[in-house]
Amino acid sequence: MIKGVIFDMDGLMFDTERVYGRYWREVSRELGYPMQDDMVAYMCGATRDFQVGKFVEWFGEDVPADDIINGCHERTHAHIASHPIPIKPGLIELLAALRERGIPAVIATGTRRAWADEKLARSGVASYFDGMVCGDEVSACKPDPEIFLKAAALIGVPPQDCAVLEDSLNGIVAADAAGAQPIMIPDCVQPTDEIRALCAHVLTRLDEVIALL
Repeated sequence: MIKGVIFDMDGLMFDTERVYGRYWREVSRELGYPMQDDMVAYMCGATRDFQVGKFVEWFGEDVPADDIINGCHERTHAHIASHPIPIKPGLIELLAALRERGIPAVIATGTRRAWADEKLARSGVASYFDGMVCGDEVSACKPDPEIFLKAAALIGVPPQDCAVLEDSLNGIVAADAAGAQPIMIPDCVQPTDEIRALCAHVLTRLDEVIALL
């Protein structure tokens, strides 16, 4: 039974991962370390330390990982700041259904608090949520389960009674490690067989979650 729902933000609620992907590719190419699609997938929902480690693994110790990360974030933030926040299909319908049923909703995002607050406020859906845990409020972010454990505690629901809605591979791994019910709604990356095995469900739209409540 689902007694609480934990939402990822980018790529799940908001159609922003494609923007991040565009600038990961663009900045890395300009700096001479072009990223492939499978590399970009590892960046979604991950901490800076995790991202730096991946760049070193892929390109060696001399890779300017901080320059790539900073450049991607700067260009992505500038793009999002100058455009409306694109809401994913079915989000409003799901949030309304949760409110009607009295099921608490909380956000767990690897994004820093200041930037997450801005996106949430501009999206117009902030009032539907009972709280948010951000990437700069945990010691380890996805694929570590800490952020989901804190989100479940924030709404007072045991992790095993929480559905975690995610679009990223890192997020599904973290949700499974937290003992929650991982539900993947793929965005830019489709689940591998290994990731699919961790999921309670793989859906195509957010409002499909309503039938599971």
